[in-house]
Amino acid sequence: MMTRNSGTGAARRACAVALAMVASEATAGPLAYVANGSAGSVTVFDTATDTVVGQPIAVGFRPSALVSNRSGSRVYVANAFGDSVSVIEDASQTVIATIDGLRTADGMLLDPSESILYVVTADGVREVDTTTNAIVGDPLPTETGDSLCMKPIGPLAADHAFRRLYLPVVYCLGDPYNNAGELTVIDLDTHAAIATFEVGQFPQSIALSPDDARAYLANWLGDSVAIVDTATLSLESAIPLPVGAHPTAAVVDPTARKLYVVEEGPDTLVTFDTATFEVVGDAIALGRDPAPLELAAGGREAYVANLSEDSVSHVDLDAHAVIDTIPTGDFPVAVVVAGGEAIFADGFDRAPAR
Repeated sequence: MMTRNSGTGAARRACAVALAMVASEATAGPLAYVANGSAGSVTVFDTATDTVVGQPIAVGFRPSALVSNRSGSRVYVANAFGDSVSVIEDASQTVIATIDGLRTADGMLLDPSESILYVVTADGVREVDTTTNAIVGDPLPTETGDSLCMKPIGPLAADHAFRRLYLPVVYCLGDPYNNAGELTVIDLDTHAAIATFEVGQFPQSIALSPDDARAYLANWLGDSVAIVDTATLSLESAIPLPVGAHPTAAVVDPTARKLYVVEEGPDTLVTFDTATFEVVGDAIALGRDPAPLELAAGGREAYVANLSEDSVSHVDLDAHAVIDTIPTGDFPVAVVVAGGEAIFADGFDRAPAR
């Protein structure tokens, strides 16, 4: 074996080239990041080979959500019990900054310019300047002036024009089994909540259709998917699910023809036709307690984190089959492909078991 200081310059250069080739082959596709809630770390894997890359990256206490910028050069990790956000540099796979003062940080979004990171906290939605990593302005409200005290669940969505934020909330006080969850809509021009209305019990995720005409919310306790008309800001209808389905994520594909719903009760991924809201094909068996869902490959594939199995299921949505299972750290609660869009549905906001 060549020692550290031996060998000619040519040999060292050849070795460096070989190592670069190995590194290139090892990360042939975009990297995906998985927040390990109970481990305080992030697992990274290569989406081309579904193989884990390097060692887990240590972040804050109880990471709960992830978001990436469009280039994939930065990944933000919300540390729910650490009251902070860790900033990971994709190139070095290291935490380059920690943003403190974000109480119970959870769901996040970047604005189109990527200059502002919106973070759901116990104090409302906070804005972070991504250049200085400083919190700016006052918290955005979680309810309208005439509504009861509402607490954000965690997930967050925005329309494509980035004029409105959609924030699932629950009552601050009371039994979550008796109180319906609601949706707060925030006008980003005025920084005011313009609507708060009921959508179902304990909504665990929210996603907008590609045309922004509808919002879909997975009601974990309500065993349903709420369908919201964003023009009238009202509940249009709901898709009933089997008792005990406990949906944790509802996501529309880029063509707007299919709605994917993760059901934690039976550990399955179910596909609905958005024209009829009838089930399409067979349910896809996942790992134990699946929750967050990330679409990839133009909506043809998906990654689903299995909370109680410490794994991520790589799903071929066209074939309706799991094509690989990737090991993660303890209790994976969020997954994002660098340069992609995260879907938040984490286990820390779940209602207590009965």
